[in-house]
Amino acid sequence: MSRYRQMRPVSRLAELLLAALAVTAIGLSAGCGGGDGNTSATGARGPAGDTGDSGVASIVGSAGPDGSPSPQVERPLIRPDTSAEEQERLMNLWLQCFEDNGVSEMERKTRADTPQVRQVAEDCAPLEPERLWQRSLRLDPEYPDKLLAWAECLQDRGIDAFVDGDFLSLADGLPAGTEVEECEAEAFSGS
Repeated sequence: MSRYRQMRPVSRLAELLLAALAVTAIGLSAGCGGGDGNTSATGARGPAGDTGDSGVASIVGSAGPDGSPSPQVERPLIRPDTSAEEQERLMNLWLQCFEDNGVSEMERKTRADTPQVRQVAEDCAPLEPERLWQRSLRLDPEYPDKLLAWAECLQDRGIDAFVDGDFLSLADGLPAGTEVEECEAEAFSGS
């Protein structure tokens, strides 16, 4: 029997709150992070294998055992049309990887800087779901233009959005509607 319990479906309000928390956390980590902002030849942020400002280990651009470049790992993509159930399923697979490797959810959150948790986070990184903008930030050299298009789309809809470094900021928090997801899809389609 799995030690990981099933979660109930997430309501729209809870989804918006989680998204707001994620945007805030990413913005804070960018402001406090130690990434140097370099872009590797693959278009990934930071030097190959660096966690960069995202705080997530990445194997993009890392070398294989024989020194040759390893293939890029495609993390699960959460598109704007991905159902809440599918998002939850993808997140549960990623979190289960930590449990399967002996790291509890509490340890993952409170002991992230320990060697064991860092290693498990690196091992589980290919399972971590990402949104369109996150994939573009990691891989797309046109990310700054797409980010600006995302902010402009929201501004055109009356939402006070602006670019803050590598991230989108919303002056008044997340709007009640689906504008953020719609503009994300419009700006990052084809990523």
